[in-house]
Amino acid sequence: MSSTDITRPRATLLGCTLNEIEAVQVVLPELRDYPVEVIVCDGGSTDGTVEWCEANGFKVVHQTGG
Repeated sequence: MSSTDITRPRATLLGCTLNEIEAVQVVLPELRDYPVEVIVCDGGSTDGTVEWCEANGFKVVHQTGG
């Protein structure tokens, strides 16, 4: 295995959130040790979920509509 294989994500994890600040603060840091890309798809949180995820280096996309 080359060194680039180690740093490149082997999978992408998409987590959907809506006011899940308490959950993301526990779960997302645990994923840093795994070769996964984490993308948070937020549905309009108002509890700081998006801000915390972005401040901690997680990619956030915003879901709009139904």
